[in-house]
Amino acid sequence: MKPTNILFALLAGAIVAFPFALRAQDASSSDRQFESIGRLIEKADQALQDKKRDEAIQLYGATIAAYRDYAERFPDFYGELIQFRSAYCQQQLKKLLVQKAAPAVLPVITNDAVTAQEPVLDEQALLDVSKGYTLCEIGQFDEADRLVMPILKKTPDATPALLVLATVRLGQGNTDVSKRLLERILALNPGHASAHYNLCQLILRDESPDYEKAQAHYLQAKRFGAPEDPDLESVLDIK
Repeated sequence: MKPTNILFALLAGAIVAFPFALRAQDASSSDRQFESIGRLIEKADQALQDKKRDEAIQLYGATIAAYRDYAERFPDFYGELIQFRSAYCQQQLKKLLVQKAAPAVLPVITNDAVTAQEPVLDEQALLDVSKGYTLCEIGQFDEADRLVMPILKKTPDATPALLVLATVRLGQGNTDVSKRLLERILALNPGHASAHYNLCQLILRDESPDYEKAQAHYLQAKRFGAPEDPDLESVLDIK
């Protein structure tokens, strides 16, 4: 064979082999990264077993983010397994967040917007609303109920009192009524950050959560002044 033919054959072989070499290199890199993410899950599970809940929350959240990045970088590898493991991490994270949150006290966003249509409460009513929320924080829901009901009889559209009542009903174990009260607040004031944020939390506690609806309420809460919640964003798969 002529030298030029030999050179041509070698070049042709190299050209054919090059994509396969790249593919093998990608596969090797993807395997290493996939195994590394798998170790994150093991650490998260161990932290959960050791009752280190905050650490477990961080690790499950990091795992979800890592799998998301992996799927973008290596779309042809481990697709179904990534979906399964990501769903597992989201479920674990959801359970931990529900346990972490005060089970019967709804958080209040201090800068909730007030609309011109909302009734203005007098000084005593505002004081009673504040006392009602404090009573909820220490588990005295019946006392809080008795404190805010007269306010709502006089001014049924008072959103601060409705928020306390939603907390009371949740503390008494009536999640559905609590949800309806939060929805009523939003009907009166669509920019009420606390109502959006808390409705998101209650939706996630459902047996079959509507993640899309929960995400919409969380994003509205942020829009109207609620601080970012990285753990909640991991559960809601917000990038």
